Amino acid sequence: MRLSTLLVASSLLPVMGTAAERTFTYTHDSAVLAPGQHELELWTTWQGGRADQEFRRLDSRLEIEIGVAPETQVAVYLNHRRTSVDGVSESEFEGVSLELKRRLSDPTADGLGSAIYVEGSANGAEVEVELKAIADVRIGAWTAAFNLTGEVEAAEQEADADAGTGPGTTTEYEIKATVACARQLSQAWSLGVELESRNPISENGDLESSTLWAGPAVHLSSPSLWSTLTIMPQLTNLGGEADSGTRELADHSRLEVRLLLGTHF
Repeated sequence: MRLSTLLVASSLLPVMGTAAERTFTYTHDSAVLAPGQHELELWTTWQGGRADQEFRRLDSRLEIEIGVAPETQVAVYLNHRRTSVDGVSESEFEGVSLELKRRLSDPTADGLGSAIYVEGSANGAEVEVELKAIADVRIGAWTAAFNLTGEVEAAEQEADADAGTGPGTTTEYEIKATVACARQLSQAWSLGVELESRNPISENGDLESSTLWAGPAVHLSSPSLWSTLTIMPQLTNLGGEADSGTRELADHSRLEVRLLLGTHF
């Protein structure tokens, strides 16, 4: 199908009319579901390409969001991961996540939208907590959003006789800053860009790397279903223990692609 035909067809679709649709996949805005509303979302994130190995990973998350009070929603996630390294594949259930999101101001009524977001995940001996501050603005057909995220992950470590270490708990940290901007091109779709800085910090407090990612984001909406796709290549590493000025490919991939599908029920 020619691109011009696709654009015309998408512009004829009616707008879904919900504030909870995700314009971006890596960047959250301040929108929340109204009390009593429910939404089902399927997240799929593909990663590929690392140094000295054939690496692919597919993360899947099934999310149910519920509006529980004015300006407040909760969500539960089921997480799954499939990893392939040099032709050897492994598939495993990655536990359950719980989310609480509270909107503090509305971008339409107040000029600047804001929200706080808390997510906790548990997978056996691993526990992760994510705290996020959200800000967004809407001016005409334009939407822009900014997120500042802090993550803490703790995991139990078994004794390793060869390394001479005993059992204990390891803790890792990460700070992320994400900014995104999009323009609504019709009632049914928008086109934008996302940029993210990822900064993992070791248990000793050392900055391991500071990778920069950026890529396009496309959002489509219909009466029964919405979808958002972001293609996010790693651009460079800005600092830390890893070499700066080049991509960090020991713990990060060359490319990520994330697709969100959502529907109300």
